[in-house]
Amino acid sequence: MVLNPNDNQSYVIVASKKDPASMNIAQTLISQFGFRETEEQFEEEAVFRKDEAKLIFLREEATTAEHLKDFFSPSFYVFVSRHTSSKGIPSLTTHFPGNFSEDYSRGGRPLELAYTYPSLLKDYFKRLSQRKNEASGYEVAIEATHHGPTSLDKPVLYVEIGSSENEWVDSKAALLIAGVLMETLTHPISHSKVGVGFGGSHYSEKFAGLITDSEYAVGAIASKYALEHLQASVLRQMVEKCVEKVEYAFLDWKGLGAQKAVILSMLEELELEIVRV
Repeated sequence: MVLNPNDNQSYVIVASKKDPASMNIAQTLISQFGFRETEEQFEEEAVFRKDEAKLIFLREEATTAEHLKDFFSPSFYVFVSRHTSSKGIPSLTTHFPGNFSEDYSRGGRPLELAYTYPSLLKDYFKRLSQRKNEASGYEVAIEATHHGPTSLDKPVLYVEIGSSENEWVDSKAALLIAGVLMETLTHPISHSKVGVGFGGSHYSEKFAGLITDSEYAVGAIASKYALEHLQASVLRQMVEKCVEKVEYAFLDWKGLGAQKAVILSMLEELELEIVRV
């Protein structure tokens, strides 16, 4: 499966009724960006539509939505969501889902990564970074790969408002997220230099800078913590479950920790070009 922005793409935007930030963004898409209610229903909730996009509402948390593949077959999914953090820093974040370890307490399946679409994340994050002053006081961040759902058969991108209840219901943040998302979805760009990331913190400024300031696009990211659990089968998923050809391994060289030698040895088998960041 290789996605090409020049092809006619369809996509499903997923919101959860249990998530105030998710509902905030979804209602903004309806009120400000032309999504209209259809006769179609999903989980007894109306499905909204604009051109090639569907907006659907879940009754449960989005991280457990493995069942969507039984009802939809889009080019990709975008989940609009809340972001939580113990520090409570106002943040606009984006990431791909997946579990590098046996821990699946936050949805998904153990040792399974979702499909990724690096060009989509890059386009969204670059536009968000350029317009972040429209929601003053917020940081923008790339998160490492984490939580579910992981078993959908098409790429999944999370876009989020964080990190507390005050931000989740912020109309300015929702307007910015919705606007950047629609701009990204209606003006897709393909990037030829695609890789996967290793090391660093959960919020990696180095990978964020790589995405905004270089020609590279980044798929799954295994943080320094995740490297402790990284298995060869999951490493292969980072490459094989990307819908664009992966040719690079981006290494936060100082953020690889004690796993550096192990990771370098594992990467040799994949024959990826190493790029230090």
